[in-house]
Amino acid sequence: MIPAALQQRLPASLLQGLTLRPITAEDVRARSSGQVTRPIWAASDPELRRAGLFDPEIFGPGFEDPTPNLERERVEGSVDTFVAKVSNRFGHIELALPVPNPFIGDATEAIAVLPPTLRPMIYLAGAQYSASSLNDLYQRVIEVSARLRRLRQMDPDHAGRHAVELAVAVEQLFLNGTAHPARNPRGNPMTSVADHLRIAGRSGVKVLLWSLGFEATWV
Repeated sequence: MIPAALQQRLPASLLQGLTLRPITAEDVRARSSGQVTRPIWAASDPELRRAGLFDPEIFGPGFEDPTPNLERERVEGSVDTFVAKVSNRFGHIELALPVPNPFIGDATEAIAVLPPTLRPMIYLAGAQYSASSLNDLYQRVIEVSARLRRLRQMDPDHAGRHAVELAVAVEQLFLNGTAHPARNPRGNPMTSVADHLRIAGRSGVKVLLWSLGFEATWV
């Protein structure tokens, strides 16, 4: 059965014949090219990019800043998922505590990180850049999970109280559909992974659904 939140976002043409199989944390890890542990986007030093959201060892080359020593300013813009070729190289994030998947209710210990082709960062003229809000949402999950992991080491008896913050960060990444969504600097709700289903083609939708916890097949 396809969750209602996904049916509302998927084009009708892609709903026809679609079957979804929930995936496990083991599935996520098996398909991943590496664990993402740093909320680093781009850096001139390859060592700083290691285990980050654009690490070429995990996601492949092609996402480096052409002028890495230039200090850039971010500008808000529409960075969507219309790409010529969708990569299938995923990373993954190990969560500090299991978190329920917003769509299937089962708790998961690891979530997939989309290839950068579906959450691009675009380098612009005039020392500027624009980036998909998905990078902000992944960054939030990484930071909250790391903080919760430190709390578990310092005060394991009470760390569970902070688990709700991690659950919120994952929900905002996947759906961002609560009364208090994550917002960009303009005050608008950030575009979640599920929201990108509206504009991606079949190959992109298949990759997006994997990152939401489903293997998609069409018959």
